[in-house]
Amino acid sequence: MEGGAGPAVEALYDYLAARDAPVAPADLVIGFGHFDPRVSRRCGDLWEAGLADRILFTGGVGAGTADLGKPEALFFWDELRLSHPHIPAQAVLIELDSRHTGENIEMSQGLPRAVSPEACIEQGIEHVILVATPARQRRVWLACRQHWPHVRLTNAPPESALQADVALFASKGRNLRELLAGEARRILAYPALGYIAADEVPGNVLAAYSELTSLSSC
Repeated sequence: MEGGAGPAVEALYDYLAARDAPVAPADLVIGFGHFDPRVSRRCGDLWEAGLADRILFTGGVGAGTADLGKPEALFFWDELRLSHPHIPAQAVLIELDSRHTGENIEMSQGLPRAVSPEACIEQGIEHVILVATPARQRRVWLACRQHWPHVRLTNAPPESALQADVALFASKGRNLRELLAGEARRILAYPALGYIAADEVPGNVLAAYSELTSLSSC
């Protein structure tokens, strides 16, 4: 990576791409909006494996939309119909208006009732699988922990590696290194604002964040 920051970028990426294993069956899988088509495919794979009966795609037009030309959740639905055409439309819920993670969470809470009248995040849903582009996964999880403390949450981002994500973001004119530093900054600052739950950030990650921010200011 440019600027001699390879190890720092790796450390931040590995921390932010939170992943839980194994993934147990859940009441719902949520795909958080982005230009990353792997999110949609990962949600489809989880449904296909019998790990959730319902998929919820959330995302309108926001920072992660890039050049999609449509709401992120609609992009996911279109991708899912290509990758998993056998998944019935009634198993998929779509939220098209949210602009950022906080609104993803707020606007998605009651949607599961459309499939199961007794089910919503506040009641009836006990376990949710969270799927986001790897660099955003930890912040999405912390935001959901803050707003849904009573729900069991499992992190299941798409399988990937740093260099694959560097290429994906570059294809959209985005700098992954800058995004990683921004995600770390939010994880450090947002708990005090009530946006996300606090996390115990490892020392090597703090050092990596400091290195990247110092390089950016040079």
